[in-house]
Amino acid sequence: MNKELGERIRRVRKYRELTREELSEITGISSKHIYSIESGKSNLTVDKLIKICNALSISTDYILEGKNDNVFF
Repeated sequence: MNKELGERIRRVRKYRELTREELSEITGISSKHIYSIESGKSNLTVDKLIKICNALSISTDYILEGKNDNVFF
């Protein structure tokens, strides 16, 4: 499950043309931790999920369940 969440985050981050470092600056989450989240090696807390979703302008539904596929439009 963590790997799927991380993949969705990575996909949107790249679509938004953000580097891990840029996302790190926006969210206050270290780029190493973002890498760990994206690779499914680290758990994603609710607080961090909300920060990432806000920074990427996406809903938590998409990250958690893959719903709302129109995230890229």
